[in-house]
Amino acid sequence: AQQPAYFSQNFIFGSVLLEVIGNGTADNNISPPVGSAPKFGEAVSLEVVAEGLDKLIDIYSEDRVHTEVINQIQLLPKMQQAVTALSRKAATAQGLPNPVRQKIRDTVTNTQAFLQYKKDNI
Repeated sequence: AQQPAYFSQNFIFGSVLLEVIGNGTADNNISPPVGSAPKFGEAVSLEVVAEGLDKLIDIYSEDRVHTEVINQIQLLPKMQQAVTALSRKAATAQGLPNPVRQKIRDTVTNTQAFLQYKKDNI
């Protein structure tokens, strides 16, 4: 996904992932139980939000390759909002299995490092 021929697709993937993540971190959503599959447009689980953030890092990790797309879709501020909301919601969520909690902690750490790196290098 980091080859120049795929830049337009990365714009689409990034936009869709940000929408899904936004649905999962909105304050008024009700996340389905872990392991259940939400219908498109419904609230998504915190685990799905964490996976979405991880995928965004995978797509946009290359140095100085996606600068225009990153700015166009407002990737960094939206990821910052999402990781803040994910941390807050995970801290108060009840019934999350330990592996999911660990996944969320890892994602928060990785996303914060990614955001700092991009801010310093774009």
